[in-house]
Amino acid sequence: MIEEIFSEFEAAVVVKLPISPCRSLDQLTWHCTTNGKFSIRFAYHFQGAISTGYSGQSSSPAPSSALWANIWKLKILHLVRTLLWRAAKDILPTKVNLFKRKVLQASKCPICLTHPETVTHALWSCKAAQAIWSECLRKVQKCSVMEGPFNEVLSHIFSTLSGGELNEVAYAIKHIWQRRNKWAFESQFASPQQVIKSVASNMSDLHMYEENLQKQKKKSADDMIV
Repeated sequence: MIEEIFSEFEAAVVVKLPISPCRSLDQLTWHCTTNGKFSIRFAYHFQGAISTGYSGQSSSPAPSSALWANIWKLKILHLVRTLLWRAAKDILPTKVNLFKRKVLQASKCPICLTHPETVTHALWSCKAAQAIWSECLRKVQKCSVMEGPFNEVLSHIFSTLSGGELNEVAYAIKHIWQRRNKWAFESQFASPQQVIKSVASNMSDLHMYEENLQKQKKKSADDMIV
């Protein structure tokens, strides 16, 4: 069933997930709230945020079709590509976006507490994010700290790096966002070294999958010849 629903790469990742030994019953939770309980008020604001993103009412210029193509052709997990797409569309639930929609009363970054938390700030220019980028690829380190729309940051990165390097950047963005959420909702904050280690683990899994896929293709070709 997993192989029927997901792509080959995603199915390989899913089946590697360990099954929890906990015997407690599953329960429905609303992932958009910190307590897991559904809220009509929050659902209303959340739907408004989605509608605003799709209607193109953001003051940021719309990303070019080339950027969309570059994002969706990355050979990484679909959820990571979706995160990049949402970041480029400026529809991530950052403090600034939630403040604009009157969900929150303040827009300051929950980590540095000094600058408004835009998508670009959260994923790129915040000192906490820069501490991670400074440990990443040298080409990324040479990129200037931009403060414009995040789609412009991504466009610059895509024009500078190649396929494998872009995959590493994508996973770094994923873990930077996850670390931000862990701090905002659970008061847990991973060090830059821990984040880099997680990115390296993702890249190792990706390389292993690609190698196994090539072996399977070669074996299939050899079998056809025989």
